[in-house]
Amino acid sequence: MVTRTVNGNSIIYSVDDEGNTFQLTESSTNSFRPRKNIETNKIAFLRTVGGQTHIFTMNSDGSNIIQVTSNVPVAGFNLDKVDFSWADNGNSIVYPNFTKLYKINASGGGTTQLYQTSDGSFITECNVSEDDAKIALITNNVNGYNAKIFVINQNGAIINTVIQNQPGAVGGLEFSTDGDELLYTRDLSGFENPNYRQLNSHMFIYNFTSQTATDISQNKPAGTNDLDPRFSPTGAEVIFVNTNNDALSEKRVFVSNVINTSESRELLISNASMPDWE
Repeated sequence: MVTRTVNGNSIIYSVDDEGNTFQLTESSTNSFRPRKNIETNKIAFLRTVGGQTHIFTMNSDGSNIIQVTSNVPVAGFNLDKVDFSWADNGNSIVYPNFTKLYKINASGGGTTQLYQTSDGSFITECNVSEDDAKIALITNNVNGYNAKIFVINQNGAIINTVIQNQPGAVGGLEFSTDGDELLYTRDLSGFENPNYRQLNSHMFIYNFTSQTATDISQNKPAGTNDLDPRFSPTGAEVIFVNTNNDALSEKRVFVSNVINTSESRELLISNASMPDWE
């Protein structure tokens, strides 16, 4: 699945193996950041409603759209960067609201607070491990910088720190299926400005056992950014966005091999962002 902007609204599309697209959400609403859950065959996504952003779910064909959040919306420093995560085999969804992290029943209701930052930083992205034992978080200041990637357990205790005290933008967050690795992006230029522009964003895979990060963007064209990566269902590939670093050019979704990063990148679809591969 991917998101495209048409006449000012973001629209969610499914994509087949040949790159053909099928529209899932209506053109009259602003819907984005799709996340599919295999166990329930449901797609969760964000939608703008009355000036707020809420989580919705739908069937894989776009039918049966249901609003999940209501009293506590999704919120952060930049809603285009905010991400949420399925949990509990598709029975729950975990999401950020500024300094706090919440869990809600996938059918709506039962909202509970899981975590709150101690320094007032905003939670921008979260990802729950397959076994629900760990939650990876990206936090940052109001401008999106002073970012930190760390992992908490279900009690809210920090058990791993992946990145901290690094300049520039950080994003894209997903555990491997076994929870032993974490996928993310970091702008190696360290550039910071009010428009949150990135100059040289690379994808990395962090191994918790060796405590090392491997750059898998070494074949990235100069002057571009790799953004929003997600593991393939087998974990052998990643799907991601590549775009020129002028913050204006078309975004395109590619697929690349994780092990042999020197292999050519394969263009999947043009004019698209926020990919999901389940």
